Amino acid sequence: MTTLLLVEDDEDLRDVVVRALRNDTVQVIEAEDGVAALEVIDSQGLPDLILLDMNMPVMNGWELARVLRERGLWHVPVIVITAAHDAARSAHDIGATAYLGKPFDLATLHSVVASALPKVSAHV
Repeated sequence: MTTLLLVEDDEDLRDVVVRALRNDTVQVIEAEDGVAALEVIDSQGLPDLILLDMNMPVMNGWELARVLRERGLWHVPVIVITAAHDAARSAHDIGATAYLGKPFDLATLHSVVASALPKVSAHV
């Protein structure tokens, strides 16, 4: 089973992404901010891919990326999800694999996830 960690504060967007990506071979775990994401990682281990919103309350995407680096856990592919006009820069700044600018369509979501994690591509 492939595990994706979706770190996004917008509950409606989380629901859409989970429904779009979850299936018999892909598990999508949700976290509403960076603190919740760290709790998931501490309790369940690293996922195969992280979908990371950058602008969240409590702990944002930049802070989460910093903590993961400090812990030596920054080897998982990360896709930045942001409404900022400079999504590519945000992704570059944290060393992410790829980015999705909000809003995005489901075909683009699937394509970016598939390219960031090829073993998932047959399943999403």
